[in-house]
Amino acid sequence: KQNKKHTMICEKCRAEIMSGLQEMTATEIIQKACQFYQIDIKDLIGKKRNAYLIYSRHQIMDMLRRYKPLNLTLKGIGYLMGKRDHTTVIHAMDNVTKFNEIYPDYRENYRKLHVYCLNTELYLK
Repeated sequence: KQNKKHTMICEKCRAEIMSGLQEMTATEIIQKACQFYQIDIKDLIGKKRNAYLIYSRHQIMDMLRRYKPLNLTLKGIGYLMGKRDHTTVIHAMDNVTKFNEIYPDYRENYRKLHVYCLNTELYLK
């Protein structure tokens, strides 16, 4: 009985967490990510090519793509991130995957971004 009760509580918590996650919009996620990186949203969606901004943009693009409740297209993500082309989003996602495999610090920073913005690591897989 105790296991069944525990399972019901876990399912209730999971449902509450998922419903909370679904309420987040892409704009809210981008704003929260800018807070995390301590950058201005104008710089994020602008044309500057500082390495720190590029890494931030790439991680945010990848996070928006992985965040399933939004169901954003590559074109939609590109538009949100400064009217960029969908191939830019593909390039960003490829870079995030590559850097996550190579650099543990990069991977840890990306994990922290997910936790900070989405309150979960659920979409990292």
